[in-house]
Amino acid sequence: MEKMTYLSKMMCVLAILMTSNLWTNAQDPAQDGPNDDFMYLMLDHYESDFVAAEELNYYRNFLTLSNPDPANGLTVERVANGENGFTLYRYDADMPEILIAVAELSLATTAQDRVMYVINYEDDTQMYLPTDNIDIPTQGYLAVNDGIIDMEGIMFMDRFTASVSTNQHPNRYGYVIKPNDDVRSSNVVIVPVMKVNATIDGFYTHDQVMGDDDASLVASVKNANVEMFLESLPQIYYYTLERGNNGTPNELISQLQRRTDGTFMEMYDFSYDYGLVYEPGLINHYDKDVITGQYGDYISYRATAWTFGFDRTDYDSNYIHNSYGSPILKTGVAYLNMTVSGSAGEGPRWRDEDGNQCMIYNPIIFMQAEMPDYASVEYEPYMYRVWRLCANIRNYQIDPNGFPVNDETALRESFKLVAEVQDNSTAIVVGSEDGQELAFGALADSDDGQILFLVRVYYKKVTEEIEEEDIPMYYVVERTVPWSVIYYHTVYGDANNDGNVDIQDVTALIDYLLGNSYFINISSADMNGDHTINVTDLTMLIDWILMMN
Repeated sequence: MEKMTYLSKMMCVLAILMTSNLWTNAQDPAQDGPNDDFMYLMLDHYESDFVAAEELNYYRNFLTLSNPDPANGLTVERVANGENGFTLYRYDADMPEILIAVAELSLATTAQDRVMYVINYEDDTQMYLPTDNIDIPTQGYLAVNDGIIDMEGIMFMDRFTASVSTNQHPNRYGYVIKPNDDVRSSNVVIVPVMKVNATIDGFYTHDQVMGDDDASLVASVKNANVEMFLESLPQIYYYTLERGNNGTPNELISQLQRRTDGTFMEMYDFSYDYGLVYEPGLINHYDKDVITGQYGDYISYRATAWTFGFDRTDYDSNYIHNSYGSPILKTGVAYLNMTVSGSAGEGPRWRDEDGNQCMIYNPIIFMQAEMPDYASVEYEPYMYRVWRLCANIRNYQIDPNGFPVNDETALRESFKLVAEVQDNSTAIVVGSEDGQELAFGALADSDDGQILFLVRVYYKKVTEEIEEEDIPMYYVVERTVPWSVIYYHTVYGDANNDGNVDIQDVTALIDYLLGNSYFINISSADMNGDHTINVTDLTMLIDWILMMN
């Protein structure tokens, strides 16, 4: 939060510079010489309309001219001697070395002691909306008083668009007029842009993610953080925020209007669960609705700033607000696929304190994550966690003979974190057939509805500017699946194949060895695994039953 506060202060300082007169000739390479005997450029007014469908800010800037000193202005004699061609330039005020020609102004003297002017706009730098019906004269006559030309009859209108899809358009535009083939320049005029700095932040911090060993964080995509810097921008009248669920933003979820004391108030009673945080110089809007849906679901946002407008005499309305839009920002749900396979019943069984048969389960979990590819920024996995959910847990110990025996002293955790892997890979496997990384004991009659696994993927934004400790940046997606692919091993000692190991298996094995019966489970009766059924297997079976009881 300290970093955001500092950024807010810096933006406010920038805003002060934008609307002040601190921009001097010495700061601008466009000005190469004195302007005390040259024309003076002035900003009459500026207009802006945000074309949401095209993510464009459409600008119309109106500029006029005057003589800086009526006694030392541009004269008919100077025009007649060749000082009659001028170019109006527009440029990014933060990059004044790149000038874009807007219009050519030509002057010519007439016999009636008047001066004719003609304005020719550069077509490739002018963009027009279909609704444009503003007609500014491009030619006419200027009055002359004692040889000094009255320049106030001239008005330039610069019409152009700037894309906001990446929010890289300038914070302000500058204008300067220069004589052709001359090193002199007029003064500089700065036109501010109410640039909307909108960002979507993740919901969880790095510390919260690292501390989520109990899966208490809400798995979701949520929270748009839209910042509006207002302390030094009194032009802003109100601000709107639109949201779209799985589509272009078209739902108004907030409209804040400026009060006379400079604070803002919500104009409508929206039914959404959102919060507004006010700080000096900015407004943060936190949208608290969440998405917990499937892969492909997303939320989109678009913020628009509206400033006090001007009379537009050629429009039907006498008062229209200027609008400036942000890019459409999206945040989406990652996809998590997982399968659980593995073995159960490998090795001897044991009985718990109530006489229930127990056996060892050894799961293998495969996880695959897909990151949203339509979102405003890139994402990647950060961490995988696996919790086991089983109410029939039975802990065991290995006795000196290598057999599992019941362990009543250990806590039987029905919900337990069993794996944690910090990796940005999109495919992860935990557990193995040969290993016992995730092995656990449970009642032998546990089915796939009683053994489940909760898997979470924590994923984050991928930008070079954001460090792990910065906030916020993380999202969480999860999936819970039952263990439905279980490979059951032979139950050693279950000679009569009834699912239990008891004295009846001893009787069945004795009958087999005496030749009185052939109905036994050979694999289960082969206690020592030598592929031969003999007295050694009978002895091991009797020892195993005595140990279990």
